[in-house]
Amino acid sequence: MPQVCCLTRKSDGKSTEDYGITFQEIDDAIRQHFQAPANPDEWYNNWYNHHAFLIALGKTLPEIIQEDTQTMRQYQLAVPESDHNDRTVEHYRRHVAIGEYLLEHFDTAHWREFKYNSAKA
Repeated sequence: MPQVCCLTRKSDGKSTEDYGITFQEIDDAIRQHFQAPANPDEWYNNWYNHHAFLIALGKTLPEIIQEDTQTMRQYQLAVPESDHNDRTVEHYRRHVAIGEYLLEHFDTAHWREFKYNSAKA
């Protein structure tokens, strides 16, 4: 049974569920907001695989932002001098910023899809 989510623009009510807006369009809006170049082959900072996945599992955007902030702070305290650590901190900083952008511009919903076999045995 798949976990599913949709995001609805707060401004116009168009939803990913009714195909009024696609996840690619959301990615384009995120990229425009953060002044990142368009890339139809890759989600900006892996937002879909991170944020949309957690939303589908039932997390709220405030919960995701809080968890990403805590993770970022843990990395900041762990090994501040490490170049790898700096990249990880920046990765989570972008996750927090993306979560804040999504929270400001989109409403979220999630559900499970059940498939029933109506054939009699």
